[in-house]
Amino acid sequence: IIDGLGAEGMTVTSAMKGLAATVKNVLNETIVNDNWAQFGSKVENLGLVSGTDPEANYVQIPMESTQWADGFTQDNYKELVAKMFNGEITVDNGIGDMPAVAITVNEYGNIL
Repeated sequence: IIDGLGAEGMTVTSAMKGLAATVKNVLNETIVNDNWAQFGSKVENLGLVSGTDPEANYVQIPMESTQWADGFTQDNYKELVAKMFNGEITVDNGIGDMPAVAITVNEYGNIL
C-alpha cells in the first residue's frame, strides 16, 4: 500500500521481535541477578511478559510506526495484548497439525 490507494480504514503493520526488551531482560537476569540457570542450555519460546505494556513484550506490533486505522486502533491492540496475556484469548503455537489450505494462482502473463 505504498501509494495509499485502497488502504482506507486499514491498519498497516508487521509484527516484530522485541529484541531490545528480550536482550535487556535476559542480560539483567543472567548477569545482574546471577540467574544463569534460568536461561543456560535452554530453548525458550518467548512471547508476552506484560499485559499492560505491549512494548515490553518479546513479540509485538511497533506502536510508533504502525499506521493505525479506525477499524483497529492502538487501544484495540493494547486490549488484545491484555486479553492474550491474562489467558482470555489463546493462540495455538503448535506445529503438529497444519491447517488444510487451498491456493489458487491466476497467471496473467507478462504485464510489461
